[in-house]
Formats: sequence, structure tokens, C-alpha cells
Amino acid sequence: MKYAVILPVYNEEAYLRAALDSLVAQELRPDQLVIVNDGSTDRTPEIIAEYSERYAFIKVIHKAQKQEYRIGNVVVQNFNLGYASLDPDFEFVVKLDADITLPTHYFARIAAHFAADPQLGLAGGKQLVLENDEWVYEAVGDPDHVKGPCKSYRKACLEAMNGLRPSIGWDSADEMLARYYGWKVMVDEALLIRHHRVTGTNTGLLKVKRRIGHGFFRIRYGFVISLISAVKSGLKNPPFILSGIAIMIGYCEAWWRGDEHVVTPEEGQYLRQFRWTRFLQKLGFKSSLNN
Repeated sequence: MKYAVILPVYNEEAYLRAALDSLVAQELRPDQLVIVNDGSTDRTPEIIAEYSERYAFIKVIHKAQKQEYRIGNVVVQNFNLGYASLDPDFEFVVKLDADITLPTHYFARIAAHFAADPQLGLAGGKQLVLENDEWVYEAVGDPDHVKGPCKSYRKACLEAMNGLRPSIGWDSADEMLARYYGWKVMVDEALLIRHHRVTGTNTGLLKVKRRIGHGFFRIRYGFVISLISAVKSGLKNPPFILSGIAIMIGYCEAWWRGDEHVVTPEEGQYLRQFRWTRFLQKLGFKSSLNN
């Protein structure tokens, strides 16, 4: 099964070499690897040049200057830039972060999952972070959530759901949209992904939370679901209380500015229904929504 990897990077000299080594060591190597360099100012371009000279399947896109850091927007834009440059002969495509390393059998197993189930649209492994010299599960989202740093999409699924949406929250909306368009989502907990930088440390936690609020508005979660999510965040995630307040400030900012929605009204209705279903299930209620 042929597949392509898109690797957006910005100043990743600390992690990039390990990420590329884990890709070239795969039992099932990617047929295409597109590295989108978003104007890096450290040694990232030198590392990219070293690997692209050694491996013919690596293509490089250098952007002249990094855009203002906007979580989600630029990530998706860079993914789309890489996607547009791909040769069309592939069956699934991977969005990969540069601070990820993978076991050598990772993509062979992902390919086997796609081959075994034609309705599987999105797949990934179990993401770990290093805490106190031990690799532990990174508790971001639900356990069946395929986390943003490493996602594998069947090409037909990605096209059916009209691609990734340029907003923070894209990596939750994509799963719900895949389901909305009739595809399955799967996490293989036996596939262990090592994430070398904890989610959110690249920008500052409260900034991230405020931008999460922007994303909640743009993907049409609505005020009530956004408020419930903000309360949960404020109770569970440091800085306690403040993180939830930051989310709702962000939501209200996006509403006041009139930010553009990135999903249709019908897609938004499904996303809200899905979130309500998950919320009620966690409270012990049953639901008929297929998730």
C-alpha cells in the first residue's frame, strides 16, 4: 500500500533528525515525503538538505518567511501546501510533526489496518510523552482520539470530508467529520508514538487555551458545549480556573469579531450532536449516535 507523509517544520533542529531517522527506518517506507519548511532560522534547513540529498523520495518546500504563529491555521495551510505537491499515486497520507519518533513497524501496521477495513478513514497509534524518565500516555482528548502530531488519512476519506479545516481544533473536527461522511476512526494502542515535546509548550498554555476558544467558535461548537469544555479544562488543567476562563474569552473574542466558520451548518450540527453524545455517555447515559 502506497502512502505519503507531509512534515511541516519550523526551527526543529532539536528533533528533526530523529524524526527523519524513524521515517527512513520504516519497514514500509513512504513513497513520498514532503517537508514544508516554514521559514526556519536555525539549522533545520541544513538537516533537511542532508536528508533530501540522501533519499530520493524526499521533496522539500521552503517558504520564505514564517507566518505569524497561529495554531491550527498555519499548520493546516502548510499541510495543504504539501498535499498539493504530492504525486496522486498513494492510498493514504500522513500528517506528521517533527517532534515525533515512531517504531519501525508503525506504517506497515497502519497500512495493514487500512487494507483490512475499506471503511477505515483515519488511524493512528497511542501517543506517549516523557515524564520522570518514563514514557506515559499523553492525556490530551479521549483515548480513542487520534492526536494531531501523527494522523494517517485514507485519501478517499480526506477528499470526502473536503480536507482539513484551517483553525485550531482541526485535529478534533477531522475525526468527527470523517464519521459524518461515513468513515471509521481507529487508535491502535499497541502502536506507541513518542512525542518529544508536550502539547502546548511551543506557545504558552493560556495563549493556547484562548485560541482553543477561537476554534470552538469557528467549528460551530456553540456556547453551551464550549462552556462545558471550558469548565472541564479549568478544573482539570493548570493553571486551574484560568485555563477555562481563557477558553471562554477566546470564544467570545471570535464571536465579537465575527470569525468565519470553517464547517457548514450541517457539519456543525453533527459536531455538536457528537460532543453532546460523548458528554452524556461519560455521565452513564446511552445514545444511538454512531461514533
